[in-house]
Amino acid sequence: MNENTKNALNLLQKESTGILSTHSLDVKGYPFGSVTPYCLDKDFHPIILISEIAQHTKNIDSNSKVSLTVTEQSVEAEKQALGRVTLLSDAKRVTKGSLYYKVISEIYLRYFPAAKQYFEAHNFYFYRLEFVRIRFIRGFGQIFWVERNEWKATNVFQKEELHKIIGHMNADHQDALKKYCKTFKNLIPDSKTPLSMIGLYQYGFDLLYGKEKLHFSFEREVCSPEDAREQFIAMAKS
Repeated sequence: MNENTKNALNLLQKESTGILSTHSLDVKGYPFGSVTPYCLDKDFHPIILISEIAQHTKNIDSNSKVSLTVTEQSVEAEKQALGRVTLLSDAKRVTKGSLYYKVISEIYLRYFPAAKQYFEAHNFYFYRLEFVRIRFIRGFGQIFWVERNEWKATNVFQKEELHKIIGHMNADHQDALKKYCKTFKNLIPDSKTPLSMIGLYQYGFDLLYGKEKLHFSFEREVCSPEDAREQFIAMAKS
């Protein structure tokens, strides 16, 4: 994976919300944009959970060609200097009850625990956004296209490894998680707010502090649980 593709991936992993643009059914020929939470599957494709009665869902079911625009969030940097990525995609509904549905349900609920109530409603569905082309803007004048064949990444951690590592960090290393927050986010977690690891991949990991997602980057790419352990220890000592 080249540097631009890696940076686009890291931006997608860092954020959790984008603007989903669909083809309007009501006003033909015009795009319809809506704010949509997402998370990434093992191949780093966005997964969205949307209601069957929502306008953007009706639009998708009529025309599956969509785009998702994700912008780096920062209160300090100038807006035009922030990274942003637009994913031109085909939105594919995920079949309920399939193995893939079960896998992404687990991922989605780690990132959005409050979405559990939506699973009890029969008219909510997962859609996978399968890339056609990606437009990545890293900052002023740094504009790149990422083609489909360049996006060949997959999470190096298998499902069982992820569950084991995440479970271990949450059960036995809360002090380390708090240290990461303090050292890298200038945040001191209080004892009343839940803090947990929710995701891990070769370039970093995610924590959930209350309802806030916190993204942390590794100093170097990891390739195994042993590599990740070394990075966790090094970061805890920083």
